[in-house]
Amino acid sequence: MAMARTRAGLGRVEAAVKHAQRRCPFLHKNPGVISSASPVSDITPVEIQPPALKLLASKCPVMAPVIHSPAMKLGQDTLTTAAVATAHEELMMATTVVQGRTECTEIDTPPPLCPVTNTIQYPENVKCPFSHTSNGGRVAPPTADGFDYRKKFAELIQRKKDDASYRIFNTVRRNAKEHPIARYYRRDWQDAEEAPTSDGEPSPPRDKNVEVWCSNDYLSMSMNSELVKTVVEVGMTEGVGSGGTRNISGNNYHHERLEAELAELHNKEAALIFTSCFVANDSSLSSLGSLLPNCIYYSDASNHASMIQGIRNGRSEKRIFRHNDVGHLDDLMAMDDPAAPKIVAFESVYSMCGTVAPIDEVCDVAKKHNAYTFLDEVHAVGLYGDTGAGIAERDNVMDKVDVISGTLAKAYGTLGGYIAGPRELVDVVRSYAPGFVFTSSLPPMVAAGATKSVQLLKGETGTKLRADHQRKSRRLIEMLEEVGIPVLPTQSHIVPVAVGDARICKSISDQLLRDHDIYVQSINFPTVARGTERLRITPGPRHTDAMMERFVDALSSVWAEHGLEFMPSQTPASFADDAADDAASA
Repeated sequence: MAMARTRAGLGRVEAAVKHAQRRCPFLHKNPGVISSASPVSDITPVEIQPPALKLLASKCPVMAPVIHSPAMKLGQDTLTTAAVATAHEELMMATTVVQGRTECTEIDTPPPLCPVTNTIQYPENVKCPFSHTSNGGRVAPPTADGFDYRKKFAELIQRKKDDASYRIFNTVRRNAKEHPIARYYRRDWQDAEEAPTSDGEPSPPRDKNVEVWCSNDYLSMSMNSELVKTVVEVGMTEGVGSGGTRNISGNNYHHERLEAELAELHNKEAALIFTSCFVANDSSLSSLGSLLPNCIYYSDASNHASMIQGIRNGRSEKRIFRHNDVGHLDDLMAMDDPAAPKIVAFESVYSMCGTVAPIDEVCDVAKKHNAYTFLDEVHAVGLYGDTGAGIAERDNVMDKVDVISGTLAKAYGTLGGYIAGPRELVDVVRSYAPGFVFTSSLPPMVAAGATKSVQLLKGETGTKLRADHQRKSRRLIEMLEEVGIPVLPTQSHIVPVAVGDARICKSISDQLLRDHDIYVQSINFPTVARGTERLRITPGPRHTDAMMERFVDALSSVWAEHGLEFMPSQTPASFADDAADDAASA
C-alpha cells in the first residue's frame, strides 16, 4: 500500500513537472533546468521534499516567488506536488504574451527574481529571458496607487513625437465625380475662430479642395459607375452586412462567385477571400509555418509587414535574403536540411521603392530546393498583365508560383484580400487559420463589387486604364528628373522621392498641403527604415498634364525652401542600405 501511494505520488510529481515545463516560459525555453535535475522516476519519497523539487522550483521565475508563501507549504520546508501544479496554474493565468515576448504581471506576490541577475531591478545591459519590459528589461516596483496607465500611454506617444515617427492622419472626403480632387478638412481648436460654439457644438471646420497624389486607388475604380451601381443594387437587396463569420453564417453566393473569379484570374485551382490582404498574408503564412513540421521560411528583406507578421506568428525557423538577391537565397537554402518543408515569401512590386521581383529566377531556385513559393501581388493585381493578374502574368510565369496573394482594395477599388493556389492548401488555410475562421466575412455588396471590378479590369476597360496609368507614371518621373528632384530608381508605377529625414519629409508634406493644396503623405519609420524617409507619389489615369505641371512646380518650390539639393536621378547614399536595415528589423 505504501509503495502504491509512493508511485501515485511520483506520478503526480512527474505530471506537475511536465505541466511546469509546458506552461512556464522559463522552463520551456530552458529545458536544461529540467534535465539537470534528477529524473522524476528516480526521486525517492524523501527526495519529494527539498532539495530536489524545491531546487527545481527555485530556478523557475514563476515558482520562486510562491515558495515562501504560507499557502503553498505543508510544514516549514515541504512543497507539495499539488502546490506545484496550483501555483503554476494560477501564476500562468497572470502571465501574458505580448508580441511573442513573455511578461509577468504581479499577482499578490513579490515580482519574480530574474534568473540571470537574481534581482528585481534588472541592469540596463542585461536582457532577462523571462520578463522583457519597455523600460530596458526592469520590472517596475509595485506602487501604492497601482500602475499609471495614462502616464505610460502618454510616454509612448511622446516617444513617437520625439523621434518624428508620430503620424497625423489627414481628414479627406473623396469625390467620385472629381477624383483626384478631394475635400480636405482641418480641425484645429487652437484657433479662437474655430473654437466650439457656446452651445457646445463645434463650428464648421475649415475645408478646401486638394489634389490627392498618394492614393492606392490606382485606377480610380472605386469611382467606376458600373461598380458603384453593382454595390448599391446588392446592398439594397441583401443588406450591408454579411451576418458574421462564414463558419456560422455560411458562404454567401457573392463570396463563392468572387473566389471562382479570382482562381480563374490567377489560373489556380482555388481561392479564398479575407477581410484584407494583411489578414490573408498573416493567416496563410502563419498557418502553413505552424502546420508543416520543421518548416523554414525564406523572406525577402523588403517584405511587407503583413508577411513579416505571418512569419513571426508561424513560429518556425526563418532566413532573410537580401532584397531581390536570388544568389543569396540559393546560398541560404543550400545550407538547410533538404528534406525540410520550405516557403519562399516575396512580393512582385515593392510598394515603398517601386522595385520588381525577378519572379522567374526566384521560382527556379525555390523548385531546386523543393520549396513552395508565396508571392504577394498586392501592388500589381489589376495593374499588370493582359487581364490584370499581376507581374507573374505579365512575365508569363504565373504557373511557376504556388500561392499568390492579392488585394481588392487598391487597383480593384473595393475591400478585402485573398489567396489563390492549390485546392488542398487553400482548404487547409480555410480550416485552420484563425484570421479566416473567426472573422466576419466581407459584406455581399462588397464581394459583388469586387467581382465586377475584376471582370471589368480583365477586359477593354482594364487594358485602357493600365496603359494610361503607366504613361502617367513614366511622364511624372521624367518631369521630376528634369528639375533635379531625386526619384529613387523604380521599375513600376510607384514614384518614390528620396528625402532622408523624418522631420523635413513631414514638413514638405505639410507645406504642400497648406500652401499648394496638394496632398502627398510623408513616409517614415516603421514603414521605411530611419534615414530613408520619402514621399511616395502615385499618379493615376485621372491626373491631367496640367495637374502634373502644378505638382512638379509646387514640389520644386518647397524643395528649395527646405534647402534640399537638386540632383540627377540616382540613389542617395543614405538610401543604399535600405534593404539591409529592413532585413535587420525583420
